[in-house]
Amino acid sequence: MADYRLPMDADGMKYHGTVDQNEENPGQFMYGLDENGNKRIIRTDEQGNVLTRVTGSNVEDGIPVKQMSVPIKVKEVNADSTTAVAPGGVKVVEVRPPKGVVWRTPLVWVWARAITDGTEGTQTIELLHGINSFHYLVLRAVSEYPDNCRIMSNIAESATKSSLPNDVTVQQNAIQSLILTNDKPLYVSYRNDSDGNQSRTVQVRLIVTEERVSE
Repeated sequence: MADYRLPMDADGMKYHGTVDQNEENPGQFMYGLDENGNKRIIRTDEQGNVLTRVTGSNVEDGIPVKQMSVPIKVKEVNADSTTAVAPGGVKVVEVRPPKGVVWRTPLVWVWARAITDGTEGTQTIELLHGINSFHYLVLRAVSEYPDNCRIMSNIAESATKSSLPNDVTVQQNAIQSLILTNDKPLYVSYRNDSDGNQSRTVQVRLIVTEERVSE
């Protein structure tokens, strides 16, 4: 064992040799440095993959990556609007998280009840996502007078004239993929294109998951 020499790997990495107490099993160990500069053995599995303890970090391409534990809250958001909407009128309800918070939307419910004092026309609900005056359409539901207009279980459940998109799976995916922030909130637009007044509450309810983010 006195003449045993350790090789150098092809990539130039030097290895430190070690033997057990009886000098029966010479081997090669690769060392790294801990956060205090002390040597620590880097262990691998049989395929050569680096083994790490679950200590809040991963090794990706040899670079420690910190994993943050983010607490998630589930909240109910009530944004009902009691303002009456005259024929040809529009109301927009803004659903905006506070700063430093992200909301995701596993469930959205919007309900405009039937107009009772008209004779014809439509009601339209639109979910819009964006910033300032520039919004992206998420879902549109349109119902003929005298029907309800409703988004329920993330689909245009009561849209007796039309919906966009018209595939319910696409509708659900669009809502559940939303990420709401303080500068990119959700806008719920209600339009009364009938000849009667919408005097009843337009219900806007969401179940959201809330995550805090660093600014």
